Amino acid sequence: MSKQQRSSGKQACLAALDHWRSSAGSERVLDVRWLVSGTEVPLEYMRLTESAGVISDVRPIPDSERQSAAPLMLMPPLVNSHTHLEFSGLSEPLGPRDSFAGWIGTVLQQRNHPERDSAVEISKGLWECECNFLHTVGEIVTGSEISEYPESQALQKVMFQEVIGLTDSRIDEQYSMAVARVQQIRASGRQDLLAGLSPHASYTVHPDLLQRLTALSTEYGLTVAMHLAETRAEMQLLERGNGELAEMLQRMGLFSARLFPGGRTICELLEILAAAPRALVVHGNYLGPAELKFLQQHPRMTVVYCPRTHAWFRHDDYPLQAMLASGIRVVLGTDSRASNPDLNLMQELAFVMQQNKWLKTEDAVSMITQQAAAALGCRNSATDFHAGCAAIGTLLSAECDDQSSRQLLATGAMSAVGRLEL
Repeated sequence: MSKQQRSSGKQACLAALDHWRSSAGSERVLDVRWLVSGTEVPLEYMRLTESAGVISDVRPIPDSERQSAAPLMLMPPLVNSHTHLEFSGLSEPLGPRDSFAGWIGTVLQQRNHPERDSAVEISKGLWECECNFLHTVGEIVTGSEISEYPESQALQKVMFQEVIGLTDSRIDEQYSMAVARVQQIRASGRQDLLAGLSPHASYTVHPDLLQRLTALSTEYGLTVAMHLAETRAEMQLLERGNGELAEMLQRMGLFSARLFPGGRTICELLEILAAAPRALVVHGNYLGPAELKFLQQHPRMTVVYCPRTHAWFRHDDYPLQAMLASGIRVVLGTDSRASNPDLNLMQELAFVMQQNKWLKTEDAVSMITQQAAAALGCRNSATDFHAGCAAIGTLLSAECDDQSSRQLLATGAMSAVGRLEL
């Protein structure tokens, strides 16, 4: 397809969206070339009728009218389950790629740079999310104030307050900080903010603090997100009590042979997290058979896979097929620009579909829509486009109209052009 044809197709998509919006308040109709619900096999040439914010009818477009259908794809609202917007000003991922402790050092230097303005960085990240027409983003919050996240009816933010406390003396302080942040978000009255908790990682959070945070999540009904089984270095620290993360903690004066004696497992931490209403196991690159069996038995727990970050660090092959085959919920996130070229969730989806030819289109789409919404506790953003469902979703424009929905999504030949909103 030529550049002129692509432009013409996008204009037709935008015109269809404008017509939909201008018809608000009365029964209105939207014709789409592809309908990808995330729960069923994708459908082609479909017509949706909406009245009073609810879908009243879904049926095929008559054959005689299909030629005029714009190259639109409709899918449920997009949900990015994991990111750190504070690094959104970076133009490329940080290094080194071959040393996780070294990469952490670079990240800390970036965070503490005297000329860095976190509000500006976050603003750039939010702008990128909204340009990609995300509905919800799972954001890890460090020391930023909620005022650095301007109110927006278009983008819902699940604010996972990051908690780091490895020593006994930090437990009460960090717990109190987490309580204050949860109460602050709730007291703000903002409909675009939801509170969450993020005990950072196995090597930065005392087990007693993790226990208290999990209890807090139960008290307030919060989702918990924790980086686990992310690197071989983390596994070495837990299993043998040594390695580059042990050396990093020693340099910081934080290493404790009592906390890292060797012989520890990820399952110990999963057992604590399992008490939360919902728990996100972020990355999970090195989850073994015992961990997968545990997750299979705890459906309130979800693994968050960040595909291009995984590729950036050149980790071992991701056990995606084993996870999905055993019924474990897996959703996608972009992580941050410290390990990813951008925050484009559709490119994350394309990467996964390219790398996993066996993955069904509807299952892949669900990882950034319905399943992701359920994992974050945002069920208001879930729809499967049946009669009686809310008329919400994301509209994408295709670069061509002669390919299957899977080909388009796997090649990244789709660009979000707007939202279907109430």
